[in-house]
Amino acid sequence: MTKDGKPWTTLFRAPRMHAPSGAWLEAFSKWDAQAMLIAVPWTLLAVSLTFFVSVYAIEAAVEETAPSLLRALEGVIGILQYLVALCAVLYLPVALLLERPSSCCWASGPRRPPEGWFSLLAVLACAGVALTYARSFHTLPDRSKRLGFLTFVHGSLAFRAGATLEFLLQIAWLWAAAGLRCEEGASVPRWRRWSYFLLTALWMLTWWGPTDEQTPPSKFDSAVVVAGYSSRLILFVYCVARACRKCTRHIQCFCGCCAMCRDDWRCLENLPCTPGRARLRYLLYYLLTRPPFLIIMNLPIGYPHAFLASFALVVRCGLVLLVAIALRPAPSVKEHEVEVETRGKFDILLALRLCDFSCETYLGAPMPAVIVVSGCGHALLNGEYRQEGRDAEDHPEYVQSSGDGRLRFSEGTWEAAWAPSGVLDPKLRAYAEDQVRSPDQVMMWFEVHGEEHTANANMRAEPSSSELQRGFVKSGGCDQLDVQWLITEHHGCLAEEAAEDQGQPDEEAPAHTAEASISAAPRREDEVSLVVAFRGTNSVTNVATDLRISLTPLAEESKTGPFGSAHGQQPVCFDLKDKVKAKLSVLDEVRPSSTSTNPFSPSHRAQARAPLRDRQDSQLSDSADEDSDSDSWLSGCCRVLARCCSRLFFPFLPSDFEDDDEELSLEALERVRVHKGFAEAYAAVRADVLVQLEERLQYWHEKDVPVRVYATGHSLGGAIANLFALDLSAAPEHDSARRLPFKDPVVVYTFGSPRAGNASFRSVYNSLVPQTFRIVASRDVVPTLPPSIAYRQLGREVWVDDAGELTFVMSWAMRHILPARDSIWYHAMLSYFRLLNRSHIRKTGQMFPSAFRGEPSVREALDGKLTAS
Repeated sequence: MTKDGKPWTTLFRAPRMHAPSGAWLEAFSKWDAQAMLIAVPWTLLAVSLTFFVSVYAIEAAVEETAPSLLRALEGVIGILQYLVALCAVLYLPVALLLERPSSCCWASGPRRPPEGWFSLLAVLACAGVALTYARSFHTLPDRSKRLGFLTFVHGSLAFRAGATLEFLLQIAWLWAAAGLRCEEGASVPRWRRWSYFLLTALWMLTWWGPTDEQTPPSKFDSAVVVAGYSSRLILFVYCVARACRKCTRHIQCFCGCCAMCRDDWRCLENLPCTPGRARLRYLLYYLLTRPPFLIIMNLPIGYPHAFLASFALVVRCGLVLLVAIALRPAPSVKEHEVEVETRGKFDILLALRLCDFSCETYLGAPMPAVIVVSGCGHALLNGEYRQEGRDAEDHPEYVQSSGDGRLRFSEGTWEAAWAPSGVLDPKLRAYAEDQVRSPDQVMMWFEVHGEEHTANANMRAEPSSSELQRGFVKSGGCDQLDVQWLITEHHGCLAEEAAEDQGQPDEEAPAHTAEASISAAPRREDEVSLVVAFRGTNSVTNVATDLRISLTPLAEESKTGPFGSAHGQQPVCFDLKDKVKAKLSVLDEVRPSSTSTNPFSPSHRAQARAPLRDRQDSQLSDSADEDSDSDSWLSGCCRVLARCCSRLFFPFLPSDFEDDDEELSLEALERVRVHKGFAEAYAAVRADVLVQLEERLQYWHEKDVPVRVYATGHSLGGAIANLFALDLSAAPEHDSARRLPFKDPVVVYTFGSPRAGNASFRSVYNSLVPQTFRIVASRDVVPTLPPSIAYRQLGREVWVDDAGELTFVMSWAMRHILPARDSIWYHAMLSYFRLLNRSHIRKTGQMFPSAFRGEPSVREALDGKLTAS
């Protein structure tokens, strides 16, 4: 239990986010969000559609036999419209007087944001439309003439005024979304504004024709009204295309119209999702453009189309009221402790360095980005050389920073020469014929002096001191499954947080001092860092591995294969039972009065026995401020409605699959299941990786030097890294035969990692490997795979938006409001480079010095030239 008596879970997801913007939309709990985003809108749609279809069916059946029943049914529909108007009107005094945000009665406390006040105007407009429809309903032609699906009618002036106001609500919905995606101080593009004005002008054609029942409309009158109705059809087609943007935004065309459409798909690109007003803009924009809401709001039904016109009014008023309620002021919500801890522990510099290692599993060892030449007999060739890309034959080229020198590596030969006009001067030249990729490993340099080639033992060409110095490097893999791994060793700590006493850079430090402090921060010679990286999907064989999504029992497989040794030996340390027993024994010793609130501490990590499937426990874990919100009758009604609607209409919510949790117990251990393809991929390389790792750990253990192990990987490599980290963490501390000597726990950073196992596996993994950070690019679809019907994600999610803003431990509401993760274009390793580098620039003011920044593709990604949409 936490210090507040709340049950601890291994989900690592904040039930609520703090709401500095003051809007309830940002502080949704899980149940509030389910009510607002799923249960209420879909129930409203289903119930109202069923009601009106039933009414119209009864009218068609009794049209000639019971005219009095027809009049009664018309009265029922009129009463329903009065009720819609009454609900909208009654909410206005509730918003102004009864909600906590009231600024006219209470001087203090949260208040509605400006968007909330504009939404109240929309609610008032809905009340006017419903009231107009209810009072002028009798002026329409006889109902028997407008039951057909393609029947168009001519209403009275009052009725047409209400219909025009309803159409303007549709335009306002889209205009508000367009305004939210603009930067501060920017306005809606002119072409879009003119489009809205032209559509409104086109709609005015619906005013054409007679306005009384005695004058029959001519064919010309009907044609003009249908032309005005086409504006509603245009809106609907646009919204359908907008909802299908993931299929159309990659279409390449050079016409101006298509260029504007492509820009329209790039919603909120380069705008940060910063807590506060920026995040409120994000959430509100994606709420308004949520495909179901967008399409339902702009269905091409309603006046002058007779069929289901009243249904369209009810649904549109319901959606507007829903947004207004979502923008009501938020209660005082603190940051969840898991979010606070994750923000404090996550290291963006470490993430980028591990991103480099993940990239190395694809590209091979990086060439030095900066080389310093000294001791050359040709003084002009001494100095600093920076990699400027590759030549036509894909050989790296270096250009002297303060001269015309050129340095390149081609076919096993390093060559430095003077090239003032781009052509190498054969008289000013030094070379080394040595098959090494790094010039500091060259045994002997030779210089050209006239016709003589003399050796120079004093000449050195070494990587810049700012480069990360490497020690042991070992790579390997399994050709059968095409799994590649890499182990690199570095003197010093890679993590920024572990070197606070060495001068950790401050977020407010000037840009010109940030680089020096960052390069100095991780240099800590009393510690060794071992990085184990796994390559992601890079071949058809890897795709076949990804597609083997059947679940396999981890505990049984660890005894006989695929987690056993490839050489027929007994498993080294992948046996979870002893470790889980140890965790449970610690749990029994923890007293409820414990004051530990650090989820990374052993005592707190052990507190993982509260399954979220119990709804009462889930409500208790919502927030420390949940009780302060319980006095709001509106919030309570929403929750009750959410539960009723969920049980009646949505007993099998997909979102709940990702949010359930398993109790940490020996019984849960028996239910652990993992992705079969990932399990076999790790099993294929497990023995080789552990042998190499154990050798290095024993070597440094004998020298009494502590070692920290980092695991990383991209895509498939991230899932394998999760299994590797759990493998290392599974050995009990008292078992010296299986325990490897490294500083606990293993630190895991994965990039675009898919789901690796079920809920039991997540519970065990998050308890044993708590420092797992799963980085997800803005719209990357791979972290949502395989489907959450049986699979769950691991670790702590760090979401990176298009501007590089980091969101830690996303809440349920944010996860389901923010943009859909539906794009494979964001999954590339270079996309993670680009987004994380933007985050690094936001923190330090400068670009990350990647070991691969000499590669043209990586340089473009770091410069932000690559686009994922």
